[in-house]
Amino acid sequence: SKLAIKKDIPQLDGRVLLAEDNGDNRMLMTRYLNRAGLEVIVAEDGEIAVKKALSESVHLILMDQHMPKMNGPKATQMLRMTGFSRPILAFTASDDGEDFIEMEKAGCNGIIEKPIKTDQLYAKLAEFLPAKKKMNTAAVQAPNKKAVVGAEKDNDSGAVPEQAIVPEQWQDEDLLPIVKQFVE
Repeated sequence: SKLAIKKDIPQLDGRVLLAEDNGDNRMLMTRYLNRAGLEVIVAEDGEIAVKKALSESVHLILMDQHMPKMNGPKATQMLRMTGFSRPILAFTASDDGEDFIEMEKAGCNGIIEKPIKTDQLYAKLAEFLPAKKKMNTAAVQAPNKKAVVGAEKDNDSGAVPEQAIVPEQWQDEDLLPIVKQFVE
C-alpha cells in the first residue's frame, strides 16, 4: 500500500517511563514515543514502575491506571511521597470522572486517554518535555487506501476477499505489526 499523507511529529527530548501492563499497548506506545525522539523504559506493573522511577533517570512517566500488583494511583502516590517531582501523566481507558479525580489526587499532572489520539498525545507530551530543534515527518497511509493484512487473492478473479480488508482506523503503520499478530 502507498504512503501518502505526511504528518509532523514533534521531536522531544527526554526519557519516558511507560508503566503499562498490556503488552500490545506497551509495543504501540513505545513506537509512538520513539517516533517523537524519546527514549522509553517500560514497567509491566506499578511496583516495577516505582522501582524504575527511583533508580533510573526519567523525565516523565506515563502511568496506566489499572495494573497488577500496584495500580497507577497507588504507584503515583508512593512516588510523590518519596519526593519524585517529575511529571506523571495518567494513562487510562476509563471515562469515569471519579477515576480522573483519583489519579489527580494521587499526584498526576495530566491525563492521556486510551484509545490514543496521536495529536493529543504529542501535544500533551510537548507541554512537559523540551523540544528538539528538528521536526520528524513520518508517513502514514492515505485514508482512501485499504491495507490488506495476510490476504490472498481469490483464485482467478484477483480480488481480495472482503473479510481481509482492514478498517481505516487500523491502517496506522504503527498498528500493523500488532494487527498482523491476530491475523497471521
